[in-house]
Amino acid sequence: MTTTKQLTVDQFLGWILSWNVSSLEERQKNTSKILKGCDFKTLKQVPNSFTSIDQFYDTFLPLKMVQIWTNVQHDYRRVSKELLPSGLLVESFVATVENKVYKTCKFSVCKPVGPLLTLFLVLTYPSQFSLIHMLIDEKDRFCPVFGYVEEAVPYESVAFYSASSSSGLMVRARIVGDVQFKGHNVTFQVVKSLECYIQQFSAFCKLPNSVLASSILCPTRKDVFCMEPGIPLDSSIYKEHYHNTEQRHFVRGAFHCIQESYGVPEYCMLQGPPCSGKTRTLATLIACLLRHSSSQPTADRLKSKPKILLCAPSDCARMSYSNTFGIFCQETTSILTSKQ
Repeated sequence: MTTTKQLTVDQFLGWILSWNVSSLEERQKNTSKILKGCDFKTLKQVPNSFTSIDQFYDTFLPLKMVQIWTNVQHDYRRVSKELLPSGLLVESFVATVENKVYKTCKFSVCKPVGPLLTLFLVLTYPSQFSLIHMLIDEKDRFCPVFGYVEEAVPYESVAFYSASSSSGLMVRARIVGDVQFKGHNVTFQVVKSLECYIQQFSAFCKLPNSVLASSILCPTRKDVFCMEPGIPLDSSIYKEHYHNTEQRHFVRGAFHCIQESYGVPEYCMLQGPPCSGKTRTLATLIACLLRHSSSQPTADRLKSKPKILLCAPSDCARMSYSNTFGIFCQETTSILTSKQ
């Protein structure tokens, strides 16, 4: 019988806000250097555990809005990607200024909850926020970006939201980097999405085995984090086609364990935004598992059939694995277990 399990806030925040071993080790040392993107005061204000996605958002997002508000009051023009809370899709920002003092701060924050349905949170600090539902196209599911200029001039179909007469703006676009805009230099910065992580957290909450959930979220797990859209991983696994050193390290380690018969890591997390190569990476991993299994004697092959647990896979990934490998997929709520 499937029951809802309690996941501690430390496990969850440590999972979505940190992607490298060094940060996790710092967290375990109980030092003042808390996870990047989440300050100590915010962590302490969150309840000890969450039992639902709604509870997480009801508690966590308002606290993060306070953090943004503090940054904006300090100096909005100097707000950078590092100062913005991790995991928020900020669509727009509008501030009310009186006598050069910010009175209100209104954010339009996007919380994707599926491939097409997106929940937009219109958050106004220091007052409460309201919820708005809206359908968007598949092409719009990518991260919006944050940009700032001294002056903003509307151009073509791009919508700009000026924070004040000459401070900053938020813009929804798929451009990253420095671009020319009507004679102004605009620097855009990506604000990460929580889409895939919230789906996986929802799946974790429905795991029938609480020990399994805690094992998956343990700090000693092996992580493969696809940072952003780029070259998918394929058979050229040992070439320099990786997004960063950490990803290269974890992927190479996982494949080394398989190919050298040392055994597959018990849990290997594969995480990343849309179109970052997750499906292709896992397809390569499955292919290696199947090749390794088929090379074993018949008796051993029957004893150790490769099993892969996919938490909240996309429909595209599910179809891709089914068509490529003929994998039988048994789905239980949000948990997909693939067996060969």
